[in-house]
Amino acid sequence: ECLTQAGGKGANQAYAAGKLGVPVAMIGKVGADAYGEALIDNLKRAGVEVSGIEISKNFPTGRAFVMLEQNGENRIVVIPGANQDIQPEMITRHNKLLDACDVVVMQLEIPLDVVVYAAKEAKKRGKLVILDPAPASRNLPNELLKNVDIIKPNETELSEISGVLIKTKEEMELAVSELLNRGVTSVVATRGEKGVFVAAEGYQEYFSAEKVPVVD
Repeated sequence: ECLTQAGGKGANQAYAAGKLGVPVAMIGKVGADAYGEALIDNLKRAGVEVSGIEISKNFPTGRAFVMLEQNGENRIVVIPGANQDIQPEMITRHNKLLDACDVVVMQLEIPLDVVVYAAKEAKKRGKLVILDPAPASRNLPNELLKNVDIIKPNETELSEISGVLIKTKEEMELAVSELLNRGVTSVVATRGEKGVFVAAEGYQEYFSAEKVPVVD
């Protein structure tokens, strides 16, 4: 059975904000194809401002193929497509959107140099910067992290970014301290059924997760 759905981490962030009734605009790229049209229409239906979404002349719309294995785990194959056709100049072209917003939310499914540039431009303007560091990279530069107010990794991503193998609470706290020392203002680390760990300078707290039936 194969199901095609709108997605992409950035689009999901924008869609969720739009459905919550928050004024939100997205900057990104799709291909000149039916998938791109469907993604833009989907965002419009959620109330997202799409003037910052451009059409790539060189690449098709990015796609991800999610396969459910017999053991219940997901295997995901990603074809970046138009997501890799984004340059810092595109952020500059849509500076009015940066100027108008209060919060900039980003992820790592576009070129890293664009994320670094956008974070710097957002902080110049006094905006709150939130980063979902997925897909995770060990090589996130301090130039990016020092311009991030809230970073939201899951436990696996936190381990990858910090270089700390996390098996205990002490190792979790060490990994989070590594990010705080590199310039991030606060960390929200999601831990699946174990809940969430939140930390900032002089503050840390564990929150338990609600017990719910898990359905793929």
